[in-house]
Amino acid sequence: MKRQNFLSLLLLLLIGATQLSYAIKPKKDYTSTPKEWGLNYKENTITSDGVSIKSWYLSPTANRKNITVLLSYADMGNMSYYLFFGQKLYDDGYDVILYDYRGFGGSSAFPVDTSHIFYHEYEADLKSVYDFYATKGIHPKIFMGLSMGTVITTMFLADNNIDNKCLVVYDGFVQNLEKTIAVLNSSFGKKVMAPVKYSVYKNDVKKLEQHKMLIFSGNKDTRCPVTDMPNADIVRYDGGHLQSIKVLTRGPDNADMANIYFEKIDAFVNKNI
Repeated sequence: MKRQNFLSLLLLLLIGATQLSYAIKPKKDYTSTPKEWGLNYKENTITSDGVSIKSWYLSPTANRKNITVLLSYADMGNMSYYLFFGQKLYDDGYDVILYDYRGFGGSSAFPVDTSHIFYHEYEADLKSVYDFYATKGIHPKIFMGLSMGTVITTMFLADNNIDNKCLVVYDGFVQNLEKTIAVLNSSFGKKVMAPVKYSVYKNDVKKLEQHKMLIFSGNKDTRCPVTDMPNADIVRYDGGHLQSIKVLTRGPDNADMANIYFEKIDAFVNKNI
């Protein structure tokens, strides 16, 4: 089955999931695999401290840029829900690392309290993935985060000695964790919390200033509003949280979904690498 057969379904799953989710909602079953999308890839199982993390490494066979993107996704589903991002980057010539946090997809089981919006353990999962590929000589030059994935990536970059020439691409950036939690609690009537002090995360966000950043921010995204940041190019669009791929499209719906979105990423990379 070809990638076109999955496109509309995956976009509906992605857009719907990211709009409704306000706590962690992992899914074990994959909606599809890179093979079904016709992508050249390798599946890896990364084991560290007794935890197994499933990962897909996509590597284009044509127009390859030799630039790797490491994607950390949002709080629902598994990496197959975000394969659309991987496919589009792959088609643009990027190598792409996708992975599942523990408790998601094919990774190790992990109990989840739905009052949490993320776990520190997810940062450990990202580090395991980064270290695994680094031992194979694969060093990501772009760290991409979506919603919860921006939190995980921000903490990881702050806690590890990562080359400051690496670029950061965020969509649905949790810039102010305290404000995000306050909005979630007031909007959904449920107490959610973060396993980190707001002051610690604020310092982690400050450390991002050493990296060149591209941030997609919807003007109707009340849960994750973004103010200006040093070294950041901010693409503001008319939409809500993680609606960028739906809004930043030129031409008929689904004909080339998010073409403007990925053009922005490619232009940002070309300018800074």
